[in-house]
Amino acid sequence: MTLTAQGKLPLPVGGIFDLADAAKAMDAAQVPARAGKILLRA
Repeated sequence: MTLTAQGKLPLPVGGIFDLADAAKAMDAAQVPARAGKILLRA
């Protein structure tokens, strides 16, 4: 089991976007020093 699955390694999320908002997700991904990963959901 990985550390992430065990909850021992937090993975910060900078934003969650619908696929329809992919352009907004790309803009968010370009922000310097963002809070975490940019995620897309279907």
